[in-house]
Amino acid sequence: MKHEMIVDDEKIIGWAKAHNNEPLQIVCGYHALPVPPRGGELVFRPLEHLQPVKYSRPGLSLLGFGETILDNGFTSAEINKVNARLAAAEEALALSIWTTATVCRALSLESVCCVTPIFSVIMEGLNAIYHIKTNIKLQRQKEIL
Repeated sequence: MKHEMIVDDEKIIGWAKAHNNEPLQIVCGYHALPVPPRGGELVFRPLEHLQPVKYSRPGLSLLGFGETILDNGFTSAEINKVNARLAAAEEALALSIWTTATVCRALSLESVCCVTPIFSVIMEGLNAIYHIKTNIKLQRQKEIL
């Protein structure tokens, strides 16, 4: 590739700001962030008028490992294996969180609005049954008296 140019993040974000390209500014800003240490926290402010996004990287204990797992005198190959397993555990945790968020979003107001009439009919039917049973009990009590 003869004409390939190496362009750093600062040039890209400068171009994005000059051309008011907010999505590109957000991507570049996010790409420039360092990965927080395990158990650390990162606050990303995409643009001035947007809310900041807070990310808490899980610590070793949250991933189900002891805090001293990396201090056991492993060789570099063993440390690479441990780090790969830790990365897989982090990915699994993040996936479970996003799955939960996605399911909650799928069950949000849009879905509830479609299901509400059905629930209303069911509740109305249950309410009617309750009143019928209550009236029958009251009639039996009056007959006994």
